Amino acid sequence: MTTTLLEATPTREVLIDARGDALRATWHPEARTVQLSLWRDGSCRATFPLSTDDAARLSMFLTASLAASASAPQPVAPPTPAWRRRLARWITGRED
Repeated sequence: MTTTLLEATPTREVLIDARGDALRATWHPEARTVQLSLWRDGSCRATFPLSTDDAARLSMFLTASLAASASAPQPVAPPTPAWRRRLARWITGRED
C-alpha cells in the first residue's frame, strides 16, 4: 500500500495511505508526548498519546523492522505454468 507524506513540520508528520486515511503524529513539548491520531474523511477517528519512553520503543521497533526488510530477500514470483508458456509461444508464433 502506498503512503504519502503531507504537512511535514518540525512538530508534525502526516502520512496518507492509498485509501485516503491518515496517521498524524504531533509532538507536544509541554507534555513531552507524541500524539498519534487516525483521520478519515477529514475527521479524527482515534488518538493515542505516546510518552517519550513509548515513542523511543516504537522508534526502535520501526528501525529494526526496516533493517530486517532491507536485508530480507525479495519474494520470487512463482514460475510461469507450462500452459502459459505454450500459449505465449502460440500467440507470438515463436517456436522454442
